[in-house]
Amino acid sequence: MRIEINDLTKRYSRGAVPALDGLNLSIDRGTFGLLGPNGAGKTTLIRILSTQLSPTAGTVTIDGLDLSRQRAEVRSRLGYLPQAFGAYPSLTAFEFLDYVGRLAGMHKRRARHERIEEALEDVGLTKVRDRRSGTFSGGMLRRLGIAQAVLANPDFLIVDEPTVGLDPEERLRFRALLSRLSRDRAILISTHIVGDVSSTCEEIGVLDRGKLRYLGAPEGLVSVADGKAWEVTVDDAGFIEMSERFHVVGVVPDGDALALRMVGDAEPPAGASPVAPNLEDAYVYFIESEIDGTAA
Repeated sequence: MRIEINDLTKRYSRGAVPALDGLNLSIDRGTFGLLGPNGAGKTTLIRILSTQLSPTAGTVTIDGLDLSRQRAEVRSRLGYLPQAFGAYPSLTAFEFLDYVGRLAGMHKRRARHERIEEALEDVGLTKVRDRRSGTFSGGMLRRLGIAQAVLANPDFLIVDEPTVGLDPEERLRFRALLSRLSRDRAILISTHIVGDVSSTCEEIGVLDRGKLRYLGAPEGLVSVADGKAWEVTVDDAGFIEMSERFHVVGVVPDGDALALRMVGDAEPPAGASPVAPNLEDAYVYFIESEIDGTAA
């Protein structure tokens, strides 16, 4: 399985700034994480890859199938979980997947039902197969969304903002599920939540203003922020000063003070301690440096 994106450009109107600007990217089997701030072009790319939107220029092929000319063949190999996924609340999990399977052309009842049971087992919903989806928690509903996305055994799975709205426990469970599913298919995770890719993705791309700013292993992006991450405890006035000089990544109350984690190129204040950067530190540093025009 290989997805090739070549010189992909999308403009929504003539003369407008492109939402995607000459994007080149290859995605292989495993999990690929696409990071980027709001307005970076992630949604546009997802809509193109999921055959909902046509590009202005450029090509996309999935194992040699041209997305623009062979849309039906591409769709048959594609699974998609949108950010705003919803199931019919009056249908049980099994009934909903049965409905989705018939829409997908799975006409043989026995084979379809066997595949539904497998999908429910894959996502840990077998015990609630006969519960109406309207009673599901947010995490259970996202898992049902994955079940419908993998029902037809797609080679390429697109997951948009997979853990938005989930509590920490459900978020960890969902990330583990995606890791298991990536063993025999290519998965693209599009998100602005760094934790969604730090623990699951072998390769990441950072998209900003329609261009791919970074492509490689998470460790490579982390190295960009070496020597740029600090922790310091300050009062309210110190917080304002640090916010003007650094990019504050985290704030934790510490009695009457505030414990800050921050990244930046400025000279650290007295009492600041250097810390090893994590992926979130590096992402914030990288994106803000790109905006400032000072990225490595």
